[in-house]
Amino acid sequence: MRILVIGALGTIGRKLVPALVGAGHHVSVSSRDPNKPAPWPELSCPRFTLDLLEPDSLPDALEDVDLVYYLMHGMSDGQAHSELEAIAAKNLADAAAAAEVQRIIYMGSLVSVKPKSEHMLARIATGEALASSGVAVTELRAGIIITPGSAAFEVMRDLVGHMPLAFVPKAIETKAPPIALENVLHYLVKLANMPETAGMVLDAAGPEWLSYRQLMLRIAKHLNKSIKIMVLPGLPIKLACTVLGLITSVPQSLAKALIAGLAEQLEAKPDVLRGLIPQKLMPIDDAIAQVFEEEQVHTYPKRWQDGVPTFRNFSSLHGFYAKAAKKPSR
Repeated sequence: MRILVIGALGTIGRKLVPALVGAGHHVSVSSRDPNKPAPWPELSCPRFTLDLLEPDSLPDALEDVDLVYYLMHGMSDGQAHSELEAIAAKNLADAAAAAEVQRIIYMGSLVSVKPKSEHMLARIATGEALASSGVAVTELRAGIIITPGSAAFEVMRDLVGHMPLAFVPKAIETKAPPIALENVLHYLVKLANMPETAGMVLDAAGPEWLSYRQLMLRIAKHLNKSIKIMVLPGLPIKLACTVLGLITSVPQSLAKALIAGLAEQLEAKPDVLRGLIPQKLMPIDDAIAQVFEEEQVHTYPKRWQDGVPTFRNFSSLHGFYAKAAKKPSR
């Protein structure tokens, strides 16, 4: 099958591409930055530079493509990310329909029963926009994915790694079903050969429902760190984001989008997906341990950039996202 992965250099895409190639598919990839190095130079995947807000950049990449994986989100793009995401998804859907693409697999997010946060509403709107032009869409939804670069996981790692005492909002007790990237990848690869899932929204959930507090303590244990988590009812989101901006490398706009939805209890009905694609779900502690083990290699980057510290053997607390000094306003 001829597949285009949009968002191939992101957290999920960088692992999905070699998995799809290994499954025998002909895979092409896209990125917004033509200068960002591919994490798999040994693969001869055709590469396209796409700007989803510029429809004219899309047709060449979609020529003769059967299936598109859509792994994009815009939470780090500022306050207008929801509107831009919907436009980008609609542009892709229109171009895919014109190119007679058979199906789109969209990596979405678990949402609450009555979603209110911009983050959750944007995920839903993106799925609707992708389906608006008549191309069949399979939507896979997941919550926190245990892997380097997953924003929620990175925020927690940074917090427990650098703060012996953390004041947090009451929403820290909200529960979610974190899942290992390995399990998500298995679902995504198998869905490529399941056209009968067109039009379905499938929930991917890990083996346990944990509160965010419990997950933070699990991560702290694997980092050999001690942290005391104090709930501060009424803690303003703006203040929490300001503190996070000092502690974590995750962009503040991205952290704010995540925190805004923290109190919303996620809904997941994973039995349908588990019936379609049976697999052994990795225990959360094993998933966390695997992340830290995979980061132990014997080279180090000459130049810091997002995603390079997926090997953090010098310190598992190095930030994933690159931080840049801001120029003073004049």
